[in-house]
Amino acid sequence: MILLDKRSISPITLNTKSILLKVDIFKSKLLTADPKEHIRRAKILLSTNNNALLLYAALELRLAIERIIHNQYTLSTDQTKGAKSKNDPKRKKLIMNKIDPESDHDYKIYFIDPENGSKIFWGIYKNIPESKVKSIEGKLGNLLHMHTGLKLGVVDDPWYSETRTFLINTSDYFFERITDSQYYFSFKDIDNYILEKI
Repeated sequence: MILLDKRSISPITLNTKSILLKVDIFKSKLLTADPKEHIRRAKILLSTNNNALLLYAALELRLAIERIIHNQYTLSTDQTKGAKSKNDPKRKKLIMNKIDPESDHDYKIYFIDPENGSKIFWGIYKNIPESKVKSIEGKLGNLLHMHTGLKLGVVDDPWYSETRTFLINTSDYFFERITDSQYYFSFKDIDNYILEKI
């Protein structure tokens, strides 16, 4: 559970001369390529229970899925020209699965000792399946567009609670999937390593 100091984030504060948004929720004032940082910020935004911040949490999670898939994708040896520069996680995941359909599964990774042939547990590859990438990315993308028919200002509108539940579940899922997960293409067909499907 993330504890949030109420002073560390305030919604927009109106001043006669300017509008200020305090963003002390960020450890760093710089952008990062670490998906865990995007997930951390999304969890903090969601913990405020402020409906106005739901879309910012969705944006952080959209950036997280882009980073997670991009990091996996860049390690594949047979990248399609131009796809590396695009930010569509669905497209990159599809290409990864075309390169090696086995990459769409979870694996235990073992190091094989060349001297005695014994298996030594090295780690786990936790996959985010292509179907899940499509579903989550699609819903996150939907959230980042204008909505019509939403009862603005009605705190108990079902859209808010459904969206919050989806975002919390997505942030938990992403965090679980990347925590202690290795990269599939870092170990695939590498001498002295074997991958066993879980």
